[in-house]
Amino acid sequence: TFIKEQEPVDDIVTVVDRDWGPGDGWHAIGFETIHVSAPLFMVVKDGIRRHLVGAGIKSKDVQSSGSKSNEISTGRPGIDEHVLEELASMTTHEGALHCLEQNEYYPVYDAGVE
Repeated sequence: TFIKEQEPVDDIVTVVDRDWGPGDGWHAIGFETIHVSAPLFMVVKDGIRRHLVGAGIKSKDVQSSGSKSNEISTGRPGIDEHVLEELASMTTHEGALHCLEQNEYYPVYDAGVE
């Protein structure tokens, strides 16, 4: 019905957040998988999921100037500036994980998107 009401339509595109499921419902109504992104690496500290990559991330140092609720409301909290500097000098995955652990950041992964 949507396609008939919106003609002409070339493509309808959607993204499946694989944290919520494999997208079976979309496949059942004719959507095709074009690409599956790898899981995204993040860290957790003080119960807050923090992003290491992506747009709109600010270091925890910048966010800490306000209240904790302000930090969360930015939507994309990052990590301490000194930890970012330490990570920039790491040459191994193991070294980076050790650096994060020493600063009480614990790795988590999402399920990727499709």
